[in-house]
Amino acid sequence: MTTRAALVTGASSGIGLELARLLAADGYDLVVVARDAQRLQEAAEELRAQHGVSVHERRAGYLPAKGFRGRGPRDQREDGMTSELSAAPLTRSTPA
Repeated sequence: MTTRAALVTGASSGIGLELARLLAADGYDLVVVARDAQRLQEAAEELRAQHGVSVHERRAGYLPAKGFRGRGPRDQREDGMTSELSAAPLTRSTPA
């Protein structure tokens, strides 16, 4: 059996949350990422309750690029900020 999963950034509000809702409605398990931990938790609870999918939350935000010693993927923005997402690898084992 194949499990479908998606990573959605900005999932605590706006377009990111709407995208997460659409994917959950289609049966995708989700990893949702946002800066606001409280709103992210509320969104994850909503998705679980309404769609019965697995939802894993990861808080991530922006750090000043100067002195940045990140351990994960990063993206230098024009305004000198660096985004960093620290998340465990996404794997799923399905019994044969």
